[in-house]
Amino acid sequence: MRASVSRLLVSFALTLVLCVFPVFAASLAAEPPSPANPPPSEEDGAAKKTAWLTPSAGLQLAAKTAKPLIFFWPGKEAEAAWLAFEREYFGATAFQREMERFIAVRVEKSDDAAIPAGIGSLEDASAIVLLDFRGEILHRWDGELPPRVEVTNRMRKAFRRSEEVAARYASVTRLAEKASYALKLGKCRDAVFMLLEGEKVGVPAGSAPAEDLKRLRTAIDAAYTERAEEAKKAEDAKKLVEALEIYQKMRNDFPLPERTQELDRIIGRIMRQLGFQQ
Repeated sequence: MRASVSRLLVSFALTLVLCVFPVFAASLAAEPPSPANPPPSEEDGAAKKTAWLTPSAGLQLAAKTAKPLIFFWPGKEAEAAWLAFEREYFGATAFQREMERFIAVRVEKSDDAAIPAGIGSLEDASAIVLLDFRGEILHRWDGELPPRVEVTNRMRKAFRRSEEVAARYASVTRLAEKASYALKLGKCRDAVFMLLEGEKVGVPAGSAPAEDLKRLRTAIDAAYTERAEEAKKAEDAKKLVEALEIYQKMRNDFPLPERTQELDRIIGRIMRQLGFQQ
């Protein structure tokens, strides 16, 4: 009887050890947070999730995606300024939402050749710069970090401004593409009207859409010159009626103000040669 009781007690003890010991060991392994080893905060996590790019990579991505940029220059006290930047801004959901709509750039060297010329020199003090996708400055703060609400509001305005510019660029690019296709089909009049519409939008010289319009105008001028040479051959061969028809067709197909005036003079001259009074 005593042997049976002893076996039962031993079995119970083993079961207790097997059940309790893993829980106790796990509790020992889990190191509780301490002032020396604090748990990561939400703002630390948000800052690390943000993809901070170099100026060169950021500007290239902005050009492809038409997204605005936020440049951060930590200045002379780099690490302290960076930590202050994270603490000041990344704790706010509103700021984090705006950051998702921007391309984040951290400037490591003040003499980085990829830094847009408009930013100018970067001094010892830190700087935050908002730019549109072209690298044009929309707002800038130097020195002491501005209030988080001010930065967030400025980012909203910068995003809207950048979107407006991007929409203008996209509309000109679409017009240039459609006009080029129309020109290939021989629809010169349609191509000219789209060229004139694109030029009215007013994109900066040297920008990608402006270069598209420049190439389109060159192609239209080439088509005009080809027709003009054909008309001149007919005129030189004394085929005035044929030449007149070509010039009149050109006037309809190339409704550019400077071309219209030129063609009106030529048409008037040939009609007088043919005996028509205007």
